Amino acid sequence: MSRVLLAILAVMAMPSIARSETVHLTPAAQARAGIVLRPVQERTFGDQVRVLGQAVRSPGATTTVKSILEGRLEHLLVAPGDSVKRGQALVELHSHRLHEIQGQLLADSAAFRLAEARLEAGRQLLEVEGISQVELDTREHQALAARLAVQNGVTELRELGYGDAEIDQVLESTDLHPVLTVRAPTSGVVLEVAV
Repeated sequence: MSRVLLAILAVMAMPSIARSETVHLTPAAQARAGIVLRPVQERTFGDQVRVLGQAVRSPGATTTVKSILEGRLEHLLVAPGDSVKRGQALVELHSHRLHEIQGQLLADSAAFRLAEARLEAGRQLLEVEGISQVELDTREHQALAARLAVQNGVTELRELGYGDAEIDQVLESTDLHPVLTVRAPTSGVVLEVAV
C-alpha cells in the first residue's frame, strides 16, 4: 500500500508533461513504484456481467397510490414491473359510497334546477306584485343552498380524481356508475401491488 502512495505522490510531484510526450521508467523505478507489466490478453465477455450491489429507491422518488374510498376490487390493471404514464388507469374499484355520492349529486342537481326555476318565476311574480319580497328572498336562499349542495358533490368527485368530462357525464346521465378508476399520479414503474 505504501508503494502505491509513493508512486502517486511521485507522479503528482513531477512537472506537467504534455500529452504527446511519453514517460519512460527504468526497471528499477518500476520496481520501486510497484508497477508490474504484463502482456495484454484479449478475452470476450459473456452476455452477463455479475456485480454485487443493491438497487435502492431514492427517498421521495416513490409515490404510494391509495384510494380514499372503500370498495371491492373490480379490475387490477397493472402488475409490479409495469411502466405507467401519468393518468393511466391502475385499478377499478366498485364502491357503494361512490354510488351514494353520485346519487346525491343527481338529486342536488335536480333540486338546484327546480330552485332556479322557482327563483326566476318569483322574480317575475314580484314585478306584478304576485309575491312578497320575503318570499323572493326565501327562494333566493333555497337556490343558493341547492347550488352549494351541487358544488359540494362536484368537489367530492374531484377529490376522488374525477375530471370535468367525467363529472359532466354523471350530471347528464340518470344512470349511476359506482366504479372508481384510480389513476397514476405520475409516470414511473409499478414496484408493488398490495390489495
